[in-house]
Amino acid sequence: MRNHTGKANPFYGKEHSEQSKRKMSLARMGKHPTEKTRRKMSLARKGKKQIGGVKYHSKETKRKMSTSQTGRKHLEETKKKISKAHRGYKNPMYGKHLSKSTKKKMSAKTKGVPKPESFCIKISKAQKKLWQNPTHKRKQIKAMCDGIKRAVPTKPERKLRKGLNILFPNQYKFTGDGSFIIGFKKPDFVNVTQNKIIEMFGDYWHSKNVTENTKAQEENQRIRHFAKYGYKTLIVWERELKNIPKLKRKLKVFHEIR
Repeated sequence: MRNHTGKANPFYGKEHSEQSKRKMSLARMGKHPTEKTRRKMSLARKGKKQIGGVKYHSKETKRKMSTSQTGRKHLEETKKKISKAHRGYKNPMYGKHLSKSTKKKMSAKTKGVPKPESFCIKISKAQKKLWQNPTHKRKQIKAMCDGIKRAVPTKPERKLRKGLNILFPNQYKFTGDGSFIIGFKKPDFVNVTQNKIIEMFGDYWHSKNVTENTKAQEENQRIRHFAKYGYKTLIVWERELKNIPKLKRKLKVFHEIR
């Protein structure tokens, strides 16, 4: 083994004793290589796959290093030193924005690359834990409702709203836009005076193919949820709008229930 000067290294294959290592460490403490030495070191490393002068580790070595560090924690003194070293540090990307072309390149590079299963499990567990917090859950649902782009109800909801306004003027208010939330769910129409809710279920979005629930299961799930908060619930399916006389009778019976 020869060094960058071409001379044979007399210590090649030999191990320093712990005492020698300590002495060498103390001797180098506080000293920094000169600019000339740095240039020489840089030239010696050019074209080589190295990180900080050390060759890339093999997968086996990386695994051993990772195992040896697992569970280890920094001492309080070390934490203070790290904190002090980072004090005043400013991220070089702070305030900067990536160009559109750069974003496209980054997106194309990661597209189709599957994330490790362990990473997905960690994210899933972290999200489940967050959603158990009522405050976080309330904020997220509000943000989702605020993000709804449509300012008007869907076509089936508009038809039902028109019918409700004819049958029961000013009794049922449309709240499907998230303006009224009960137990983290937003009902479609609410009669606050009678504590009654009318839900409009789309034939596709509430079908077994999408929800994996039967019609009865899908209805009961929503009815039981609002019942916990003292509300009676009527489910109207999209296909029922085709038979207006029958739907009118159904709505009147529900409205008259006390």
